[in-house]
Amino acid sequence: MASLTTPRAEGFAAEGDREVTLANFWHPVALAAEVTEQPRQFELLGELIVMFRDAQGVAAFRDLCIHRGAALSLGWITDGRLTCAYHGWEYDRTGACTHIPSLPPGSSIPRKARAIVYRAQEAHGMVWVAMEEPVQPIPPWPDYKVGPEESRLFFIGRYEWKTSAGRAAENGLDFSHFNHAHRGWLELADGPLIKPHEVRQSEFMLEYAYEDGDSRREYIVHSPFTVFIRKTGLPGRSGDENTWDRETTPVDGTTVLAQFNAPLDETRTAVFAAISRNHHLDMDDREFAGGDWFDTVLEQDRRVVESQRPERIPTDLREELHLKVPDATGIAYRRMLSRIGSISRFMP
Repeated sequence: MASLTTPRAEGFAAEGDREVTLANFWHPVALAAEVTEQPRQFELLGELIVMFRDAQGVAAFRDLCIHRGAALSLGWITDGRLTCAYHGWEYDRTGACTHIPSLPPGSSIPRKARAIVYRAQEAHGMVWVAMEEPVQPIPPWPDYKVGPEESRLFFIGRYEWKTSAGRAAENGLDFSHFNHAHRGWLELADGPLIKPHEVRQSEFMLEYAYEDGDSRREYIVHSPFTVFIRKTGLPGRSGDENTWDRETTPVDGTTVLAQFNAPLDETRTAVFAAISRNHHLDMDDREFAGGDWFDTVLEQDRRVVESQRPERIPTDLREELHLKVPDATGIAYRRMLSRIGSISRFMP
């Protein structure tokens, strides 16, 4: 089994006076297995992207031929070059046009004949894209706190929600809704009353922990839309409930839940859900994940989050009513998002 232990990242400040926008962050776009040797279309931040895989790894372009605006994803790969299906123009992985069939052999190719290329990397079983120079690395998988280093990562699924990535991420980092929206499925052992808890903030990250008498949940939230929950069981647990949440949170091991929220556009989000563990490694992944347990819980979340108005999360704290203790994490998260410039398309 591969170890997922990785050093924790700190927030990286933007250089000089450069404005940081959502394009300056890495976003998950696809599962690694979805990107193959032939071009395929994906979406991110209201743009269509074409991705393919070659000997050097994954390449990502804006899905647009500079010649007549045809979708490059309709084309194919020729000797490692992306060929446009309309007029046969070929582009190498740097975006440079290397061949135009309608020109005589030996003709010079215009310097402006270039596709728009985005940065692409693989991490955590997904392909991530940054449209402009990133201000921080891809969020690393959290260290394991308890148990052996050996671990296993399992992707639960990809879901599309009709809401903004900010709303989806805020739902993932909020635990005060557990005893209401997930009654009988995912509840805090101490009940719905939320105790004071410290939220540590940096420019691009939030960290906080909450103990409910049964489990300790440590949240690591990376700007803009990634949420990790590192869970361990607490010694001397009260009660004898035999729930999935308790069974998968042992005292001598660590479970990490992850929600990666990718903004397809202003009001549509791809939610990638994954789980890793360093215990119960002999158990089938789907069995460990409770079969349809996650699908049920995420569906409960989706129905509520898609009902929220406005769909785009307000970063102005005056827009909605906030409670100091129960909403401490949401307040800190909205403040973190408000530091991202040119975000008006994605926030009210």
